[in-house]
Amino acid sequence: MPNAEHPPELTKLTLVVILCLASTAAAGANPSGKTEPAVSGWQNSTTAPKASKTLSAQDLQFGEQQLQKMRQDRPQLAKILFKNGPIWPWAVRQFAGEAANQRIYWNSNELSDKGFEYDSDHSYPTTARLGCIRLRKKDEHGKELAPDRLLAAFVFECHNISNGPAFDRVYETSLTGKLSKNQFIEQNTKIEFEATRKTADFYRRVYLPLAQKEHYATTPLYWEAESPTTYAAWISQYKDPQKYPWSYWGKYYDESIVPYLKSVKNYDASKASGKAKP
Repeated sequence: MPNAEHPPELTKLTLVVILCLASTAAAGANPSGKTEPAVSGWQNSTTAPKASKTLSAQDLQFGEQQLQKMRQDRPQLAKILFKNGPIWPWAVRQFAGEAANQRIYWNSNELSDKGFEYDSDHSYPTTARLGCIRLRKKDEHGKELAPDRLLAAFVFECHNISNGPAFDRVYETSLTGKLSKNQFIEQNTKIEFEATRKTADFYRRVYLPLAQKEHYATTPLYWEAESPTTYAAWISQYKDPQKYPWSYWGKYYDESIVPYLKSVKNYDASKASGKAKP
């Protein structure tokens, strides 16, 4: 279930270099990813994870508002996501700031800019932009996504958006020229694989017991619950070079990292020949 999130914000030094070189490091998005051991802090098999970050009353009010908006815009969720249910408080906290250490907004826009292999995406919050999460509304046949498919995509994005600092480190390393295209793809997909493992764990510990109790329909596939538990086996499932991870990570490397590195190389060459402008 590849999903996407926008790449990390450029550092001030990088921005200065880019401006000097008039290069165009593009903003992009991150597909889904998954792995990691089970999440700690669970209460019991029918209760969502405990809070791991102190949030103010204002933060929680904001989170509640965003969750209400998401449920209104994706009404399928109303069938399984209730205010008095065990998942609601957890979802509120994610918007309130627990997921990314900053508030996250609900973005109701469709994923018209992405292929149908993506059910969701997110933008990591930076000083230059607000953080947000999007969920696809309809599949390639024009049919609304099933409730638990939407919920699974949301849970995944909440876990994946917390990986922002890790994605940032890979991005900054790539700007030094130390990562090949394949290495760039591998490092980013390994991070995303961690989020899939956490999503699968959430399914087993929280959603599945709830679904069994309340007789909700559930599809383990949506939650990566039946996916391989090692990165090597998981990534080997993706074989189409026109789709994830090449459709995002490969494309991003080609369109953003490569032009930037070429600009730096040209600048250094001009500087060495004395032609570079001060």
